[in-house]
Amino acid sequence: MSKRRVITKEELKKARKDKVDIIIVEGNLAKELKAAEKIRTIGPVAMATLTVFIATLLPSGGISAAVVAPIAAVTGVDVVAIILAASLGIGFILAIFKEYEVIEFDGKEMKMKLERRKDKKV
Repeated sequence: MSKRRVITKEELKKARKDKVDIIIVEGNLAKELKAAEKIRTIGPVAMATLTVFIATLLPSGGISAAVVAPIAAVTGVDVVAIILAASLGIGFILAIFKEYEVIEFDGKEMKMKLERRKDKKV
C-alpha cells in the first residue's frame, strides 16, 4: 500500500496521478481541501454558477476574496474553497473526492488523510 505526504497543490496532483493509496495532506492545503469538500454536494445551478465564474475570472487574473464573496453567498461554498477550485480546477476537486475518501481530518494540526476508494475502478 503506497503512502505519500503532500503540502502543495502540485504534490497533490502528482499523488492522484500516481494513484497513491493513502495521501496525507498537510498545512493550509488540508484546510483548503476540507473547505472544498462541499463543492461535491452543491446543486447543478450552483455548480454552473461557480464554473462560469471561475472560467470568466481566471483569464483576467482577478480572483480575490472580495471578488469571490458574492459567488460564495450565492453558491453556499466557502471563499477558500472557491479560490482552491479556481487554482486546481473544479474537475480535479470533484475527482479527488470521487476517488478518495476522507478518513481523518485534524483542523488543529491541519492534516487530512485520504484513502483511495476500493470500489473505485480507475
